[in-house]
Amino acid sequence: MPDATECKRILVVDDAPNVSKTLVLILRNAGYEAIAVPSAEEALALIPTWMPHEAILDVDLPGMHGIDLAIRLKAEYPTIRLTILSGHTATTDRLEKAREDGHRLQALPKPVHPSELLRVLAEPCSDQSQSELKHLQAGTGAPADSAT
Repeated sequence: MPDATECKRILVVDDAPNVSKTLVLILRNAGYEAIAVPSAEEALALIPTWMPHEAILDVDLPGMHGIDLAIRLKAEYPTIRLTILSGHTATTDRLEKAREDGHRLQALPKPVHPSELLRVLAEPCSDQSQSELKHLQAGTGAPADSAT
């Protein structure tokens, strides 16, 4: 369960209902307050009335791309910590481009094991500056800096 130093309110942005429902269930069972929306546009409409500490973003969203949403959220709501989920190895190029443009985005492979997601979320919000871009290994679905 989260303690006072951790991010407690989490927004999940994923257009796959089975993924978003599963993530919300995992997060709620771990003690987080979680809500899911299926698009970047709905996330942007919700945030002014329900400000999350963290947003978990799918990359492949209808309308606005997940990385574009992450960049916009960083600009408009710099206190929201972001984690990007991607099941596509081609995402590495877009993440690298975002990094080159000065955006520090954390990415996890999709599907992500619940224990790995909860480990990342358990890092205190104040450690946000230590989060760095993680590349996805081509074809493995594991983070490039994974020890496994």
